[in-house]
Amino acid sequence: MDEDLQAFYMVADGDAIMVTVLGVQTPALFDNATQVALGEMIVLAPALRLPATVAAAEGGACTVLGVGYVIRQVLALPPDGREQQLVLARV
Repeated sequence: MDEDLQAFYMVADGDAIMVTVLGVQTPALFDNATQVALGEMIVLAPALRLPATVAAAEGGACTVLGVGYVIRQVLALPPDGREQQLVLARV
């Protein structure tokens, strides 16, 4: 993980939690009600923010705080794409 992002994704002292994405544990920031565009609508959906180095794919599985989700969208975050946002749907 990029050194600049390591402090941002600290689990012990920060807001990050450990999640499982495609079977791999990684630190991430979870938001249960992120505004996202799905088609022409803006909806509230659970989402993860994590480093872009974490492999993620639409339709893939992830677990957050013991709850199973499927990945609906994988979005690169500006300004440089070093982070990504995974839009989730509860299974």
